[in-house]
Amino acid sequence: LLFFVHFFRRKERNLENNMSAAGSSADAPQQQLPPLSVHPNPPIDPTAGTKIKLVALEGQEYEVSFDVAAGAHPESNIIYGHASQFIRDMIGEQPNDGERVELKRVDNETLDLVIKFMVEHAQRPMKEIKRPLELLSMTLDEYLDDFDKGIVGVDLGLLLKLTEAANFLNIADLTSLTHAKIISMLKNKKKEEVIELFKPYMHMRRT
Repeated sequence: LLFFVHFFRRKERNLENNMSAAGSSADAPQQQLPPLSVHPNPPIDPTAGTKIKLVALEGQEYEVSFDVAAGAHPESNIIYGHASQFIRDMIGEQPNDGERVELKRVDNETLDLVIKFMVEHAQRPMKEIKRPLELLSMTLDEYLDDFDKGIVGVDLGLLLKLTEAANFLNIADLTSLTHAKIISMLKNKKKEEVIELFKPYMHMRRT
């Protein structure tokens, strides 16, 4: 877990440095990092197409449309922002109906959230999160819609597991969302306050 503390602290400092450098000259344009979404998707029917089964750490199976879990642009083959590059790499572009993908690093509670995110944003692309967050004209919670606010509005322990799952499964939009949430939680906090915030979760194992 200390990895997360240092990672997000370093990320926050780097973004602040980028902004300072951009603002050092009156003529310099404000820097904006590109969004993490890989490819915006057209609306996808979550009930249509080939179905695959995602298997959580505890063995529970979740049936989901392949296009929802691992859809990509049909011409460029670039993965959609809501989808998992890891799952696509595991089973290829044309899986068999009912094919299973074991995700032994993602538990039931976390995978349930991941799939809800995939299903929602397969039907409508996630709103772009500008980086650094200072470019937003409001707080992150004010900027997010109710669905995404709910996805990352869970307790910190689950949020950390969701962040690790997003990284492990290589889901660009979910990674962007969870990182932004944690960075916003660390904003303006002293080192001691950060340690106190994360202390109950120090036992968590990095996946």
